Amino acid sequence: MSAVFDDAALDADIDLAALVEVSIRAEREKPIVLAIAIGTSDVSAALIDGRGNEVSGSHVSLSYSGSEPAGETDVEADALVQLVERAIDVAVARAESFVSRIDYVASCCFWHSLVGVDNQGRAVTKLINRTGQHAAEIVKDLRSRFDETKTHSRTGAAFHHKYWPAKLLWLRQKEPAFFGRVTQWLSFSDYLFLQLFGVATTSVSMASATGLFNQENCDWDEQLIAGLGVLLQQLPEISQPGQTSRLSFVNYVTRWPLLEGAAWYPAIGDGAATNIGAGCVTPDRAVLTIGASGGMQVLFSGTAPQTLPAELFCYRADRDRVVIGGYLSDSSELIARTRDALKSKAETDESKQQLGSVMEATWHRFARLARDIDKLAPNADIVAVRDSALSSPMFFQKLADGLGRPIEASPVDAPSLRGAGLLALEAIGKIDSIETIDTPRGEIYEPGMSSHTSLKIET
Repeated sequence: MSAVFDDAALDADIDLAALVEVSIRAEREKPIVLAIAIGTSDVSAALIDGRGNEVSGSHVSLSYSGSEPAGETDVEADALVQLVERAIDVAVARAESFVSRIDYVASCCFWHSLVGVDNQGRAVTKLINRTGQHAAEIVKDLRSRFDETKTHSRTGAAFHHKYWPAKLLWLRQKEPAFFGRVTQWLSFSDYLFLQLFGVATTSVSMASATGLFNQENCDWDEQLIAGLGVLLQQLPEISQPGQTSRLSFVNYVTRWPLLEGAAWYPAIGDGAATNIGAGCVTPDRAVLTIGASGGMQVLFSGTAPQTLPAELFCYRADRDRVVIGGYLSDSSELIARTRDALKSKAETDESKQQLGSVMEATWHRFARLARDIDKLAPNADIVAVRDSALSSPMFFQKLADGLGRPIEASPVDAPSLRGAGLLALEAIGKIDSIETIDTPRGEIYEPGMSSHTSLKIET
């Protein structure tokens, strides 16, 4: 018997059973988080421990079965809901081998999607990701209606076909019947919450990347909304700090018994989650994303800048942290060409030349982006988050050569899952802050200046 129990046995006023209960309760207070990452090509999930690390053996991933990634074309919102539900099915079944209950659910989702729902809460449009062949026309129309510089300053988003203003104007002009049937406009993660909980709630993070969000006020930008002919009540409620939801529909409680009573946090943007998971949460560390798309961004606590370089955006991870960065325009095509070139292994002189040309174009674009970010976060270390097709030492060395700066290859396999889990752990008070968590560092690739000198970046 322990010394504590020996002492307790001598004191008739001390309840041994109560001491044991307190001890057990303390053990049970260790949080168990299920993290879900809804990406443009797959949905993944894993259990996250109290330090933001994946529980070994709990990871699951289901790929989107369409001909195009969900973030690259318009898809049926309900089909994607079903994919997320199947991923949760597998994750919960696997979790039963590790735990007897799950306390919290944290998630992240790709930014910018838009779906219109009717008064029954069902989708009446597809999940809209692009304005297609009308993109240039719609953006030109927006610029004739609004002052783009002022709008960019308020919302953190220049006019572009990926943001809600262009999509809403396109629907209003090209699909007026659908536009008139819509009761509410939602991101995919908001629509998912509507199906799970009966209420559409969005996070500051998801709202911040719509192009309709006022970054200073942390609320919808009423000036832009009114100009687009949209009513404020057609947009989802923005969640308050610490706000969670719980499953109440019987079919879901029966389907996922481990999640009965679990508190679900509204999804955050996948880009913000990636920064957090990769340990890039201060202005001296920038994430460079390489996958279905390409981009670079920094995340840090502070206020949104009053002015932004024209090519950069400003979103949020939460009410206290901004995400500033930029995408490569036509990034999906450029990254796909780079991936294909790498797969060729440059076995012939012709393929070597093609590989060099494609990769040089990619490095050139990333270098321009890094220069823009330097205006707000000077000389930030660049941490490359890789996908399976772009993970060779040659790729990272060429990237360092092309940018003329050291590149750290992040060893974190699923940073967006980890990031969603860490932000939830901070919200429930189980970690002091995401800034205090140690993240594994990766190999550093130093630039070879002889290669870099061949790249001349336009100013």
